[in-house]
Amino acid sequence: MFTKKLVVFSLLLFSFSTTINSQFRGELEVYRGQGVNVVHFLNTLCQDAILLESNGKFALVDGAEPDINAAGQEILERYGHARYIADYILRVTNGAGKLEFVIVTHPHVDHLGGLNQILKDPRITVGKAFSQKQSAVRGHYATFLDVATQRSIEVISDDLEFKTITLGDMKITLLNTLSPERGNFGSMMQLVEVSGFNTLLMADVRGDSIQAAEINSVLRAANAKLDIVKVGHHGLRGDMPAAFLRLLPQIDVAIYTNHEQWVDGIVWQNIANHGAKQYITSVFGGVASVFDAKEINHFAINEDPYTEDGFYGRRFAEDVATSQALPAGMKLVWADEFNDAQLDTTKWFTDYYSTIDFVNKTNYEKMRTRTLPQPGVRFTGNSIVLFVDDETPAEPYWRSGRKISSIQTYDWRTDSLLLDNRLGGFFEARIKRSATADAEMLNGAFWFDAPGPDARYFVEKGNNAHDVSGVRPRGQVFEIDLCEYMNTEIVLHGNVSPEGVFQRNIGHHIVRGVFRDRWVVHSMLWTPAGLKFYVDGQQVVEFWNPHDIKSPNYAMSVLMGMYARGGTSTMEVDYIRYYHWDLGDSNHLPNPGFEYHAALFPWEGTGKVSSQAARTGTRGVELAPGDSITQFVYLDHSQPYLLKFWSKGAAGNKIEARVKNITQVSGATENSYGAEFIPEEACIENEVRFSTTAEFGNHKKTVKVVFRNTGRSVVAIDDIRIEKTN
Repeated sequence: MFTKKLVVFSLLLFSFSTTINSQFRGELEVYRGQGVNVVHFLNTLCQDAILLESNGKFALVDGAEPDINAAGQEILERYGHARYIADYILRVTNGAGKLEFVIVTHPHVDHLGGLNQILKDPRITVGKAFSQKQSAVRGHYATFLDVATQRSIEVISDDLEFKTITLGDMKITLLNTLSPERGNFGSMMQLVEVSGFNTLLMADVRGDSIQAAEINSVLRAANAKLDIVKVGHHGLRGDMPAAFLRLLPQIDVAIYTNHEQWVDGIVWQNIANHGAKQYITSVFGGVASVFDAKEINHFAINEDPYTEDGFYGRRFAEDVATSQALPAGMKLVWADEFNDAQLDTTKWFTDYYSTIDFVNKTNYEKMRTRTLPQPGVRFTGNSIVLFVDDETPAEPYWRSGRKISSIQTYDWRTDSLLLDNRLGGFFEARIKRSATADAEMLNGAFWFDAPGPDARYFVEKGNNAHDVSGVRPRGQVFEIDLCEYMNTEIVLHGNVSPEGVFQRNIGHHIVRGVFRDRWVVHSMLWTPAGLKFYVDGQQVVEFWNPHDIKSPNYAMSVLMGMYARGGTSTMEVDYIRYYHWDLGDSNHLPNPGFEYHAALFPWEGTGKVSSQAARTGTRGVELAPGDSITQFVYLDHSQPYLLKFWSKGAAGNKIEARVKNITQVSGATENSYGAEFIPEEACIENEVRFSTTAEFGNHKKTVKVVFRNTGRSVVAIDDIRIEKTN
């Protein structure tokens, strides 16, 4: 668990009724994941997103507004809505992201717009969707049908009135389904029954619009009591009139999915007169209602996706979620949440130095004598702030007067690397950069640099310069910038002349947008096949070419720092996290059984992940005739290995399995091991023995694993392994 210290946000005052103000501010304890039957009313302001949980099964009612439009651009100035909801689902499902079903109450943007984005999220899987059939297929409803088709989600639209659905111990009855053309008035409601308690979710229905006689008969059958009502249409003016409330049984608790300033005073008073306690989601950062056999307990989820301090990823008032860019199947292997009051010196050095500084001999003697200027650093309890001003650092780093405050995982003086030494993976940091108007020569950077202790990674392989022989092939990076200056400029530094003079970058991309004075999440996926870069969870550029592989096959150092001259400039870092494939035992191959949430990646190709192909677990991969899958893998060089896999298929079929040692950058095959195998109708195990070729020092060797169906019918593969044999 990522433990972020609780940030208590101030409740906003509002003017329409001091009585309301005093009533809804009753304190709730913070929700920390307790209970097996829970209704989660998420904090999405004047929109609906309600997560149902029962005995480890989950379903979602509506999904608020989207925060990404069709062009992949962010709609809101700050985070929230669909990404927040998806992240919340992943956390409460312990990463599984599985929803048994979703319910679409009506096709308005504040209910279905965000749900469409959630359904597209590859981390989330959905079995079924219940939705009223609309007479006009357009807008968000048309998108919903398209996404459901793409994700193989069964849409159920017929015979919904009084239809009952089971979720664990919950019984859910669908209501008000007969007139979808009436918009808000015709939105579908749900009666949720569990542990002898009844919850009515009213969607955007106004009380005076309900088919009261029919619905009331269902409610009366539910022991003449409503323990919780999700107020229809968010409690805006005209909702829940007194005449309608008199038709309803007793109400214990009313919950508003709204901002406290927008709840109508008359609605509030009507419900108060009905004898109900009242909670507003924005006040408590969402409300979790937990049902047990004897009582219902209500908790404050305490997540506010609309402020910096309450950033959308906080889980139960503690966690900040990693972005949706994180590939399925990875686990955390190294991180710093910066929650302490001092720097963790088991992870960071404060003597800034880099490959370029070594090549130019900038402050070389100070590096050797450990007298480099020390950074300006302060801690907030939730983050680290690297700052530069007139007093700090005590002296400039460069003759121009420019200073730098930075931290890094490699120490040039001792040739020590503190970062986990496995290669590749997913790196992410959440950063905010700011500066006063009089600050010059600004650069707030998050980057990776080749280690020392000399210029061997700067000089290219086959060349001699700066008193060393180069070990890095031309076209491979020696520095990777995820962001620099005060924008998001992604730069791959690479080509160097035989004389040891830097020539040009081998990759460059500027992300459009304003990145100053706001939190931004910067991420990189580094694999043997290439590099992908993300901003706020969305991919912005990739360098992914099997014949021009720019990713390094050696360990790199991580650096974060703020450069400036004059004024005051800051780079605040909330967290940095490093993930790697969860390989488990002695297997060196990611996604060996195709169980990463039904994703093929990091395999690539035309194979289809299928439950029909599973030997163990729930999935395998099917290859039709001519189909193939490929994966690039880092292995120790100069070592013997064994590739194992299980296959099945019709008699007389064939499958080719190969492991190829490839040359860095070009991807050219150095040698190849493998053969054609003949599957049988029952699963059989196959083997390919191979050895990796040599690389420099502790560099990794990149191999390419290929499976190709060379037969005439479908072949299934599962449980692929690469094991070292010595």
